[in-house]
Amino acid sequence: MPAFSEKDFLKELLYCLEKSDLIKAKALLQYTPLTTAQAQLIVVTKINDTKTEITYPLMELLFEMADLEKSVHDKLYEIIVSRLYNKPNLILDAISNKNLKNKSVYIRLAGDLKCQDAVPIIENILQNETDKTTIITALQSASALKSESSIPAIGKYIGFVDKDINKEAIHAIGELNPIKSVRILTGSLGKKGGDTDILIIETLAELKTQEAMDTLCEILGSQLTDIRNAALSSLIKLGERSVPTILSHLDTDNEDALIHMLTTLGHIGDVSALPGIQKILSIKSDNPNVRFAVFEAMGRLPSSKSAISLAKGLEDPVEQVRMAAAKAIDNNLSSVLVGGLKNIVESKDEQANHVVSALIDAGADNIFSTLLESDAFKDLATDYIAKNAHPDTKKHFISILESQNKTDLVQKIEKISPPAATGEKKVIYVVDDSKMMLKVYIKKLHEMGYKPITFEFPAEVLKTIKSEKPDLIITDLNMPVINGMQLSKTVRTLYSSRELPILMITTQSDFIGQSSTGDDARIREEDLAKAGVNSVLHKPFTDEALSATISKLISGK
Repeated sequence: MPAFSEKDFLKELLYCLEKSDLIKAKALLQYTPLTTAQAQLIVVTKINDTKTEITYPLMELLFEMADLEKSVHDKLYEIIVSRLYNKPNLILDAISNKNLKNKSVYIRLAGDLKCQDAVPIIENILQNETDKTTIITALQSASALKSESSIPAIGKYIGFVDKDINKEAIHAIGELNPIKSVRILTGSLGKKGGDTDILIIETLAELKTQEAMDTLCEILGSQLTDIRNAALSSLIKLGERSVPTILSHLDTDNEDALIHMLTTLGHIGDVSALPGIQKILSIKSDNPNVRFAVFEAMGRLPSSKSAISLAKGLEDPVEQVRMAAAKAIDNNLSSVLVGGLKNIVESKDEQANHVVSALIDAGADNIFSTLLESDAFKDLATDYIAKNAHPDTKKHFISILESQNKTDLVQKIEKISPPAATGEKKVIYVVDDSKMMLKVYIKKLHEMGYKPITFEFPAEVLKTIKSEKPDLIITDLNMPVINGMQLSKTVRTLYSSRELPILMITTQSDFIGQSSTGDDARIREEDLAKAGVNSVLHKPFTDEALSATISKLISGK
């Protein structure tokens, strides 16, 4: 078979154009993608110059060729637009012609040129067409024409098996009437699951209308994990723009949703959210998970105005709440707070010990350094660091003391520290997007005799377990990008539930697997098994419950 010659190709094509030989010209055009961009431009130009009855059929054929250089494809479309700009009837005739195979260019033209008379024709195409390229182009044109009558025709493709068509349909719906779009998209959530739900959430975020942002806030209360976390991630990406809407939804009775909204506000970091967050402490303070979320969010929003309201968090009966409050105070330290803390530690009672342990385990460096002038604090702090703190925490605070030339305190810690434990410890990987919860796990797992290794991002633990398998994974459920269910499913592609057990710990009062749909969507044993989760604990957990669950999972009993 002779080698392909670009020169001979162009020569033969020009001859066919000169003779208006449509059949041979079409046959030759199939080789166009094999030529250089320069040769392709020559082909487009020469066909345009022909101006005979074979011009449009050849342009139609070229337009359908996906392998053309982009610059050439754009030039071709530019030429077609210029030829048909004032000829809407030709466009309508073309897209109505059932015998015309290569009509995508005309369907696109109808949308780009806002040819409203094409709406019913495009709707008919969407109802009956089977060709993927034609369907996608029709969806794009329907989106551009923005006719509400097209909603049913577009809607049939939401959740379509072809992902490209599904994506285009969701985007097209989003371009129509903002209020109706939100209603239709929201109504489709949870019916198909997977990528469809994520695309719908992303489209709602792109709309940036009040209705869309209200809906995203409401979705934070969904029982469907993927949907809920996608909404959380979208609100964070919207940033300060979403803050007023989130604040307006803080009066919800759904405490799961409230926790997610507080987490979102903390991630966004807009100080204007502080008054609304502080109000939660006085209105809805019965749930320790809510209190933890409040203090953690406030810790991410430094402001001297919030300092006093943080102090009572150190008196909380739940340890993780005290730690969150301690870190928040550390980021908002004031002379008034320092004075109050000194008074607390001077008593050296149980509350003083709770406060000191919370400050140290939370990594409250500023408070630690400031309170070193208090003899009572020095006694309590050195004793706790020596006897109870995790080795990394101990090392951290010793380095602070050394930087301040407090050699006497360093020596005291070293003197009263018990001998290091011998023997190999069971390794537990902990995954949570809350840095404070990771500190809580470090403290508790160390006290239980385990070796905790923490990860803020699920992607990091997925990378690590490929080469270093722990004895157990503890994961949060609600995390941006990769949630706990998705993490568990991926782990199960590497290790079975017996080889590497997974314990999920969550604030979520109820949650379900990704595959579940419908109104009565609650956690079931089969959902957990499908995701590869061995057991579930809810926050706040007791030390006894955590210890017993871990022991059972690691022993395999």
